[in-house]
Amino acid sequence: MNLIAKVAGVEICAQPLPDTRSWRPARLLLAASLSLMMCLLSAAPARAQSSQDQISAQGRNAQFMIVVDDSGSMRIRTQEGPAADPERLAIFATRSLLSMLDDGDEVSVMRLNGPRDGESPMAIAPLAENRERLNRMLANDGPIAAYPGKLTPCGTALEALQQELNRARRPGVAQVVLFLTDGECNDTRLNPERYLQGIDAHKDSLFQFYLLRWRGRIYSQYLVDLARQSGGSVSEVGSDDPTDLLGPFANALSRSQGYRAHLLGPAQNTLPAHRGARRMRLLAVAPDQGQPLHLQLEADGTSPELLSLPRSGLHQYEDGKRYRYVSLTYRPDESPVKVRVTGGGQHWRVVALPDYRLFVNTRVQQGRCGQAGEDTNFVEVGAAICVTLSLVNEDGQAVSADVAPRGTAAAVSYQAPGQSERQLPATHTPQAAIFQFERVNLGEGDHILSPRITLPSSEGPPITLRGPARTLQVSTRRVSATPASFEFGDLLPGTDHFFEVTIDGNFPATRARLVAARPDALPECVSFALSGVAMGQAQTISPGQTYTLEARIAPYCAPLTLRRDLDNALRLEFDRGAHSIPIPTLVMPVRGKLISELAAPAKLTTTLVGGQQRDLRVSLKGNHRRPLIFDAVILPEEERPDWPDAHLDVTFLDADGNEVLPGDQGQLTTEVVRSPGTDSQPLLSLRIRAGACCEAGTYLSEIALVPRSGATAPLRLPLEVTVEPAGLWRCWGTTLARGLALLLILVLLAYLVNMWRSSHFIDRDRLADRLVPLYWSDYGETRPQTRSAQDVRRMVRKSLGFWPRARAWLKANPLVFGLPGHDYYETAELVLDATRNVHRSRLRLNHERECIATLRANPRRGLAKIYATAQGGISFYAIPAEGNRIGVFELQREFDDFGAPDEAFEPSLIALRRRSELIAMHTDREPDTMAGWRVG
Repeated sequence: MNLIAKVAGVEICAQPLPDTRSWRPARLLLAASLSLMMCLLSAAPARAQSSQDQISAQGRNAQFMIVVDDSGSMRIRTQEGPAADPERLAIFATRSLLSMLDDGDEVSVMRLNGPRDGESPMAIAPLAENRERLNRMLANDGPIAAYPGKLTPCGTALEALQQELNRARRPGVAQVVLFLTDGECNDTRLNPERYLQGIDAHKDSLFQFYLLRWRGRIYSQYLVDLARQSGGSVSEVGSDDPTDLLGPFANALSRSQGYRAHLLGPAQNTLPAHRGARRMRLLAVAPDQGQPLHLQLEADGTSPELLSLPRSGLHQYEDGKRYRYVSLTYRPDESPVKVRVTGGGQHWRVVALPDYRLFVNTRVQQGRCGQAGEDTNFVEVGAAICVTLSLVNEDGQAVSADVAPRGTAAAVSYQAPGQSERQLPATHTPQAAIFQFERVNLGEGDHILSPRITLPSSEGPPITLRGPARTLQVSTRRVSATPASFEFGDLLPGTDHFFEVTIDGNFPATRARLVAARPDALPECVSFALSGVAMGQAQTISPGQTYTLEARIAPYCAPLTLRRDLDNALRLEFDRGAHSIPIPTLVMPVRGKLISELAAPAKLTTTLVGGQQRDLRVSLKGNHRRPLIFDAVILPEEERPDWPDAHLDVTFLDADGNEVLPGDQGQLTTEVVRSPGTDSQPLLSLRIRAGACCEAGTYLSEIALVPRSGATAPLRLPLEVTVEPAGLWRCWGTTLARGLALLLILVLLAYLVNMWRSSHFIDRDRLADRLVPLYWSDYGETRPQTRSAQDVRRMVRKSLGFWPRARAWLKANPLVFGLPGHDYYETAELVLDATRNVHRSRLRLNHERECIATLRANPRRGLAKIYATAQGGISFYAIPAEGNRIGVFELQREFDDFGAPDEAFEPSLIALRRRSELIAMHTDREPDTMAGWRVG
């Protein structure tokens, strides 16, 4: 069962444990330790490694592969005895190990029968990525805990394990294998030495194999040999004491940093100081027989600095026994610490895990100690070296005597070329954790140095931390190429030539650049590359590797036919600052013959008459094997001497025959491409246009074809244009025609303007204001009827609408109005009615241009009529009949306006004064009846 509780405000958890029906202190330790690893130590995990001979994890991370025997003998009774692991303690121990590791550590778990059953091992990956997947795999109901295997196929599992280790291998990262099995392997037997040679990490002394076998069971001896030859260890475990499984894991965690885990009890409750440790983690556990547990720490009368609050909890697996535990983390100082646990009586136990991060750092410097230079992996034959070994913490700083006390020693496992490996001691320096090792007169070959630093232990054998092996190459630098020289034969433009070249020597992989020995003698269109890297660019060159030397000939080599012998050399220049021993320059002679044929027109010529245009087609021939790409450029106008800029134009034509426009800078440029085998097709099209007024003569310019690649010299095509005169009329005819047309337009505009200015129209509102109906008053006198003003206005607007006025204007012949002295005055006859209905009156437009002048000359045409005209703004005229009659009205006039009684009547046009009255002739003068109109 899973338990979750809160004690003193802190949430804790407990993972299920196998049934521990008979209580023992060791079983109590396992229960507490498993709980700690699964939930309480998750905030501060550490790396796990095992055995007295430890690996220095230089990469800050490690890779772990755990192989769990899942054969049937693990769960059921066999001929060899009872089930080896009926309580699945191996599963819980593996889960505990995972909880002790950092998220950056890379882990995988494999069941022993998995490869035999066709399963691929889970990839080794950081726990941050696969911790949840591993926990599901290792659950009580997971695939491994079922122990479904039928055999113990160690050989098949080890072969799959080897492949996965090599796949996941990273330089400087240790690899550790924990192999749990309960019986003898029953498949192929492996040779331990040969097997280890196939593991890449073993070659760098960064691999260890740990065997955990069940006590009293038959086992395969080659697994023991594999553990010992790799620097690992063999541990016996049993199903009656779970601490047999947990012990190797917990010890590996602390011993990887140079110290052991501690087991405390009531009789032995003092922890060493562990000066220099990052932290100390404690877990106290006791059976369920008392009050909650409490940890009390004391160091010289004071309490150490706590790094976490105490966490306590209760654990019970299924219906088994109950266990209490409490944990905390503190920072060690210079004093030992006494640990007491209250609430557990005399049955408590404490697991103490110190957390160190120690690494072996190795420097190999050329020269004797005291005169050494930079760190190196290569020296000359006969040179001296100084090897410095340092025990450093995770910050890269050498530790003090608190961590490396008196008795700390260092040694180098040294193997010279052709000799067996020897263990040579290193000399102690004044600094506690720094040692030096010196060798002189080194012979040629590879010298292998495997550093070790041994820390003394007061509680058992000393612990050795190993650094990765260093290989020192001692040689005289040599470098050579096969073939030594290169014959390229005929080099044609637009071709590539390839040679395979093997570079041999005894130099380390170094960056180098390919350059020409005589760059000035190398044609511009010829360049070389080594495996795709162009000349002058750096790349890493490794001895024994094959590279591709490529000669690249650009399609354009020269603006003319060129035949040239190529006799040069390529130099492979190595980076001289990369190593203490310089690598000589590799010289590779190259020979060939460059044959470049290019035929272009000597001159582009044409003749045209002013006002004409001509199209020229430019062709080009050559032996290039790839397309020639040019930027065609016409010389700017300022660079054409005596060129008639405004009258002679040269442009390019595109593939559709359209003219190419100038660019943003005013430069006329176009791209032209000449593909191989297109000799009959034009390369470039030009259009030359001469203006009609272009001065006759011969003009010179130039077309430049600027190559996109290869040689930089452009291909120049001289251009000669001869222009013949076009004649005066052809030159000026268009200008004269345009001037005449402009003059006609101006005259027409003046005519239209004058036509409009000579047209005068009646203001309808003013006319309406000067037409007032008259009514009879109670006294028989006339009075104006102002209430009819809106009716009069509507009557006038209706009579003088837009279209009637427009027709009258057009009938008056507007063409006459545009001439000087011919004006149009709009004139309307007033047809007034003698009834109260104003809308029965109307205005009738006259279509004559000067109606008043016509009526003055012939008044009988308008006898008894009254007119309103736009002349003088607005004027009223009338031609009264006898008795001053105008229609049905009588015009009221002064006495002196009448002629003598005996004179014969003669009609005449008169201008009406303001407020002239027209009185209806047949009226009874009834009040409020129509009396007539007031006009003028």
